[in-house]
Amino acid sequence: MKVTKPIKILGLIVLCAVLLVVIANVIINLIITNQLPKIIEPKNETVEITDTTTIKKEVLRFNGKKVLDKKDTLSFKARTNDIVNITLSVPKDSGNIRINQIIAPDNTADGPFGRTYNDTLHLSGTYRIIIGSSLMQEYPYAGPYEVKVSFKK
Repeated sequence: MKVTKPIKILGLIVLCAVLLVVIANVIINLIITNQLPKIIEPKNETVEITDTTTIKKEVLRFNGKKVLDKKDTLSFKARTNDIVNITLSVPKDSGNIRINQIIAPDNTADGPFGRTYNDTLHLSGTYRIIIGSSLMQEYPYAGPYEVKVSFKK
């Protein structure tokens, strides 16, 4: 059985098109494999922001930039019976960001909280505020934020 010349040419064109698609797929997969680790950063890393202000009974302000899938740790010093008011704010008041935990000087932790926290502190020392996203909600926040810590005695 003899195959005509136009059918041979058509078969050759289809074979070249399939080969081109396979080569393009391999190249795209290599690019994605090499770029993906740069795009997706490891989870549960902590960015440490420490305030060294020694003035008490005033307002401490922490300005940070939230990175996706990372938690930020902010530190401040307080005395026994200080009444603390912590407020987390972001531009346009949108996004999934909150005060995840407050860690006391004795390493006991409480939380999660929303964007505000008011309480009397029962220990003297360094407290840590963990800022992060709720894993139970969508749309984690990435961008600038401000945490304001004010004290009363």
